[in-house]
Amino acid sequence: MAGAKDSLVVMEIMVVAAAALVVHTLAATTYHVGDTFGWQVPSGGYNYSNWAAQHTFVAGDSLVFDFTTGAHTAAQVVQNAYDNCNTANTISNQVNGPATFTLAAGTSYYICTLHCSQGQKLVVSVGSSAGTPSGSPAPRSSPGSGTFSPPPPPSSATPTRAVAAASLIFLSVFAAFFC
Repeated sequence: MAGAKDSLVVMEIMVVAAAALVVHTLAATTYHVGDTFGWQVPSGGYNYSNWAAQHTFVAGDSLVFDFTTGAHTAAQVVQNAYDNCNTANTISNQVNGPATFTLAAGTSYYICTLHCSQGQKLVVSVGSSAGTPSGSPAPRSSPGSGTFSPPPPPSSATPTRAVAAASLIFLSVFAAFFC
């Protein structure tokens, strides 16, 4: 009788552990735009489209624009304003760094209102859930921004967060029954 009770306790612990891993796996992620480069005027061939192409964004994730207050801004804009570096009608303009934006599903456009024409701008495509792949559209050149190369296509071999979570649940249940 004690053996069956012990097995039940082990199974309960495994289910709780699996649930905790799923919650952690599906939790929103915070991305620092440009990583160590930060949010500044691109130089030396650097561009933010390549940075965005290296990440898979989902609704609820956050973008942090690291910049010195007074030196740059981070403004969310519509596509036309992004394409033309129009700073007149921003959706949200944050002038104090670091600035954080929470992502919603769809395509989001960000510019520095002071240096957009020099290539300090970012576009990201955001999936609606952890199982929806996303990437970033090919960058657009604007006057004075230099030549941008398109980002590499997303790898089809990269597992999504949902696949990883399902694998963890399966392995946990398997271990609970057979270990």
